[in-house]
Order: sequence, then C-alpha cells, then structure tokens
Amino acid sequence: MYEPYIIIALFVVYTAMLAIWLPPGRISALLIKISSDVKKNRTTSFLIVGICIWILAIQTDNNQTKNRLISIEAKLEDMDAYVISQNREMNQMEKRFNTLLEAETLVLKDTFTKILEVEVENLLMKARNTDENIETLTIELSEMEQNIETANREMAKTKKQMDTLVEKEILVLKTDLNKKNNKILGKLRETDKILEDLDESKRTTERKVEKGEAVFRHLKDYVKDQDDKNYQFKEDVDTLYQMYNRIQEKRENSYRSHQERENERQRDVARKPSLVVRVINQVINVAVHTVGSYVGGAIFKAVSWVGSWLGIT
Repeated sequence: MYEPYIIIALFVVYTAMLAIWLPPGRISALLIKISSDVKKNRTTSFLIVGICIWILAIQTDNNQTKNRLISIEAKLEDMDAYVISQNREMNQMEKRFNTLLEAETLVLKDTFTKILEVEVENLLMKARNTDENIETLTIELSEMEQNIETANREMAKTKKQMDTLVEKEILVLKTDLNKKNNKILGKLRETDKILEDLDESKRTTERKVEKGEAVFRHLKDYVKDQDDKNYQFKEDVDTLYQMYNRIQEKRENSYRSHQERENERQRDVARKPSLVVRVINQVINVAVHTVGSYVGGAIFKAVSWVGSWLGIT
C-alpha cells in the first residue's frame, strides 16, 4: 500500500539531485530537450518511464516481502515452541486431573456401597422381626382356638351332667310323687333356677365364642395386612436397588460426557493451537465443579431418601 508514495518520493529526490548538480542554464536546456523529445516520441518516453517505475515497484515489493517472510518465520518458530510447551503442560494437568478423578470416584463408590449394605442389613433385620411376630400371633391364635374347643367341651359336659341330674330327679319325683309333692315342687323350682343359670351360662359361653371368632377374624386380617406390608417391603428394596443402579448409570454418563468434552477440547486444540492456554483452565474448572456437584448431590439425595423411607416404615 506504500508503493505509490515511495515512487513519488524517489521522483522528487531525483529531481532535487538534478537541480543541485546541474547549473540553471543546463536545467532549462535539459527540460527543453526532454519536452521536445517527449513531443516527438511520447509513446517511447511513457513506456521507458513506466518500465522504470514498474522495476522500482517490484524491487521495493520484493524487499518488503522478504522482510515479512523473515518476520513470519521467526514468529512461527516462536509459536511452535510456545505450543509445544503448552501441550506439555496440558498433558501434565490432564494426568493430574484423571488421577484425582479416579481417586474421588473410588472413595465415593466405597462410601455409598457401605451405606447401602448397612441399610439393606437393617431392612432384612426388620423383615426377620416381622416374620417372628407373625409366628407368635399364629401360635397365640392356635392357643385361642384350643381354648374355644375346651370351652365347648366343658359346656357339653355340663349340659350332659344337667340332663343326667334332671332325669334322676324325675325318677325320684315319680317314685315318691305322693309323699314328696311339696319337696318335688321346691326342687322343680330349684331345677328351673338351675336351668335358667345354665341358659345364662350358655348364652355367656356363646358370646365368648362369638368374641373369640371376632378375635380370630381380626387376627386373620392382621396376618393378611402383615403379608401386604412384607410385599411392600420387598417392592421398596427393589426400588432401592433400582435407585442405586440409576446413580451408577448417571455417574458413568457423567464420566462419558467428560471424556467427550475432553476429546472435543483436544480436537479444538489441534485445530486452533493459539486458544489452548485460554480454554484449558476454564474447561478443567467447569468439569471438576460439574462432576463434583453432580455426584455429591446424587449421594446426598440417595442418603436422604433412604433415611426418610426408613423413618416412615
């Protein structure tokens, strides 16, 4: 962009040198001669002047191009050395980051595994206690059924004894009807009272039997409810294992996304070497904060969920 100005400056310098070296008369004669020559052969004069100007422009441009090539080569050498040093530092930082990430992942995995094992053991212990309670209720129910059968047998025995006593009293009354009429009437009244007491006892026993049957139905409902709770408990255990599998899957997805971002960053570094220094620190910080916050939040939510579930159960 500076070639026209350089040509004009050279022309001015050349004219000034002619004015200094030649006398005034000679300058006028030279100018007159040049003007006459130009008038005679304008095409040749303009061609000669154009060739001179073209040669000067080419020479000036060649010098400038050489200087630019030398400066560009020096800058490229400096840039190659800088890129090599930055790649070396980037590889070292990547190794340190991978080491820290693997150590943190192992610690989190061991911690969550231990917590999960403890919670599962507690749940299994509760299940065993529930089974023992069901067995105890079953034993009590069988004992109650035996008591009801015993009461029924005693009631039948009492009734049989009463029937035997009534028959004996009737025989006595028949053999000594005339002699002991008044006594028979008194005994009959006593017998009626005894029969009423026996009827009341029978009704009381029937109410006890109905109450026992109600208790039996309640126990059956309780056993059914315990079975439903056991089924719900198994479903909750399955849900806990599914949650653990989802957390493992999210952690693996996070690790894969980190690997993809790291590969993309390496491709960007290969395409744009000058952006490596500005991008590498930002990418590492974002990746560390993202993975740390995500894994920590997932573990906190899982532990909170397990604790709340155990409290409700």
